[in-house]
Amino acid sequence: MIDLDILLHNLKIDYTVHRVGAVQENPFAVEFLVRIETQQFCIEKTHRYGLILMGDEDLCLCTKTPAILSESKLLLVIIGDRVLDSFLTEAAAFFSGTIISILAPPEDRNKIYCRIMQEIETQNLRRRELIERHYLDLVSLLARGATIGEIEKFGSMLLHNPMIITDETFAVLAYSQEYSVADPVWEEIIKNQYSPSELVSKTDVNQFWKRLDNSNLPLFVDDTAFRGCTKRAVARMKSGSNTKGYIALLEINRKITSLDLYILQMLAEVLSARLNEEDAISKATGQMRNDFATDILKGDMASRAMILSRAKSLQISFSRWNAVLCVYVDKKDRYIGRELPDLSYILKKNCSLCLYAFDGTYGYFILSFREKSTWAQILNPALQEQAQQNHYIFTLSLPTEELTQISNCYSQVLAMNHALSLRENPGKQRLYSYHNMVPYHMITRLYESEEKLFFKSRALETLLEADSSTGSLYVDTLRSFFENNQNVTQTASALFVHRNTINYRLNKVRSLLDDDFDDPLVRLHLHIAILAHDLYE
Repeated sequence: MIDLDILLHNLKIDYTVHRVGAVQENPFAVEFLVRIETQQFCIEKTHRYGLILMGDEDLCLCTKTPAILSESKLLLVIIGDRVLDSFLTEAAAFFSGTIISILAPPEDRNKIYCRIMQEIETQNLRRRELIERHYLDLVSLLARGATIGEIEKFGSMLLHNPMIITDETFAVLAYSQEYSVADPVWEEIIKNQYSPSELVSKTDVNQFWKRLDNSNLPLFVDDTAFRGCTKRAVARMKSGSNTKGYIALLEINRKITSLDLYILQMLAEVLSARLNEEDAISKATGQMRNDFATDILKGDMASRAMILSRAKSLQISFSRWNAVLCVYVDKKDRYIGRELPDLSYILKKNCSLCLYAFDGTYGYFILSFREKSTWAQILNPALQEQAQQNHYIFTLSLPTEELTQISNCYSQVLAMNHALSLRENPGKQRLYSYHNMVPYHMITRLYESEEKLFFKSRALETLLEADSSTGSLYVDTLRSFFENNQNVTQTASALFVHRNTINYRLNKVRSLLDDDFDDPLVRLHLHIAILAHDLYE
């Protein structure tokens, strides 16, 4: 592949780009560049080629027989300024592509032509040498299972410049750690370990990403995208039509040449093969880990020894303590399966192991950690922030030391999810732990086993009738009173009323009830009755 933009720049030949037609590919790249007078249509139409026009005779041949240009995508015109404008006007009628002009008097045109063709031949020879010397080395790296980091080191050694390799989501896979790069864009990406969306958008000058998707060679990022920053070229790693990732090569130690772009594309193809292989392994391993997690959650593994044996085959190591965390969204029509890996990454900051399974609506994480105190740190501010931003609801089981009891932890989160589903309005709370939800589990178990009489409360019925007939707020007041640990001041604050109003309502409750409201057991029964009423009535 010949990139005339880079080639002419390297030869220090002044040129002008007059028009780029409606083409998606790199408008300066062609596979062949031939003189129009020698062009006999021996090049296959599938190849992308360009034509060189020199002087009046070539221009006349071109305009008289426009079919010669029907398959060409690029014209390199070496011409005098006297006839340039008229040629451009005539060419517009039958040519759609890129026109590059080099103004030169007749005596200099052959010299320029020879320099260009000599440089093309030199590059072709170097490319062939490169294939012989380095391509086999890259294939050898791939064959022996070299990591992406090892391939990156080999590539930066070949190109004498630093590079960053990312996946298709712009998360960093590897980068040249041995280089000191004073570039703000590089520093931002390395700091975050991914390219923030604003940087990706900023790169998209002149539809950069669309042009790159359709180019056979890496492209330079437009200078206006990152003014004052290091020049960089980007290659797309792809498998068929699917993007696997990107490589950004920075111009630090030496100028990036057209040959460097060829090497960079070669690296992209090798890395694509490596990523495809890793994807296949990861997909198979991921499915096995998912099946393993599902079997543990459902209690299908009878003994600790069986669990540990299967874990060893998957290179999984459990710590002393374990718990189950469930995540779902309050809008059940949203699919969150693809979001679980990101949540797993957050959870691993506190837990040594994070396995997950997904049933189409709920995601279940088996968490393993060394210290029991870690359990209290799982529902942390970072998870709260994720819950608020993404409308997640999290339910966390109690911790257990016994691996075979993880299925009981699973039952705990199922019970919490069921209780929460009965609420018409779950409120602002999004993080729930089983030790706070045990009463709800008890209520649902009893109520749904036809033991509703346990929740029959004369006191509650009396207060509901009073609220209905007089518009009083006795039940709402008691609900908040119990939620605030029977503290009058806190209840008043929660309901935005004066504490005397709360005392007045509590005294009215005392007068309405036949039972002694100051008896702790009466209050307990009333509290449980309100909880059951909120769930089922």
